[in-house]
Amino acid sequence: MAANKINDESQENNGQDVHEPVDFFESEISRYAANLEADSDDAYSRYGFTLYHSLPPAHMVVESRKLGFFRDDAVDLYNLAGLEASNENYEAAAGLLEKALGQDETLADAVYNLALCYEKLDRKAEALKLWEKFKTLADEEEDLAPVDAHLAELQA
Repeated sequence: MAANKINDESQENNGQDVHEPVDFFESEISRYAANLEADSDDAYSRYGFTLYHSLPPAHMVVESRKLGFFRDDAVDLYNLAGLEASNENYEAAAGLLEKALGQDETLADAVYNLALCYEKLDRKAEALKLWEKFKTLADEEEDLAPVDAHLAELQA
């Protein structure tokens, strides 16, 4: 059976034209996420944890906090910062990234994203320092040419 199902009925189904392909897995994840927001106890009794790891990353971070899975370690703080940055709340994201780096100053991705946050917050001098730090922390195989080009633009 194909992953996409085409319904031959000529009516609409939940606002979706039934002649359009329907991805069952994606629709089930959406239904699960909506149930979690409406009544998480009901959602967990209905689905258990079978779809938890299929949630979008931002939703999983929020849900893990509700469930007490959150450890407030550097990686968890980094993930929360990503959620704040995706909502364009750069001040909160920067604060979380600073805390993450306070716990693990070698977390290159946190350095990179904190530099971006500082740029968004017009803290150029601090961003430049972080870009230089990122270059020292980056993997040996990482192509740093885009970072160098970005640094040149910032310094111009």
